[in-house]
Amino acid sequence: MLNVQSQRIATERLPLQIKLMPHQRAMVYEMLMIENRDAAYAMMSDKPGAGKTYAVLALIYFLNKVMFPAKKHVNMIVVPYNICTQWKHSMEKIYGPSGLMIKYKTLTEYSEMMSLYIDPSVLMEYDILLTTSLYFDNLAKTLASLRLRLRRVFFDEADTIKSLLMTFILLLPY
Repeated sequence: MLNVQSQRIATERLPLQIKLMPHQRAMVYEMLMIENRDAAYAMMSDKPGAGKTYAVLALIYFLNKVMFPAKKHVNMIVVPYNICTQWKHSMEKIYGPSGLMIKYKTLTEYSEMMSLYIDPSVLMEYDILLTTSLYFDNLAKTLASLRLRLRRVFFDEADTIKSLLMTFILLLPY
């Protein structure tokens, strides 16, 4: 459990467009510790408004651009449709436009998904793929056909997308 004495990651020198609060820096530190343990999955259950979105986005930046800048790591964020715009705005707020600090792609509309049939390999160019629970299965199958392994998958409001969690768990390596 995090408290005022919890260790925090130093984010002052990161070129993030917003300054993380101390509790968010503690969340990022704890997520990095989980990453170091090679855990297959983890869960954050903080209250709404605690800053989990920015903590997750800071973690992705730190791993992709600070710890492993030479490797290409694609992360998928799966959210219910009703909070897609919120996540997109959060990415724009913390990173700026896509490609400035982190390259991200939003796949939340039918036309965006249909464009993948023309050239699905475009997915490999991004650090973050933001999609909805509606398109998760199709996107996961497309990534599998490209033999593209995701670094990690984040589910926001997982309690509203239980069937997807089961699909994801079945895809985990044993």
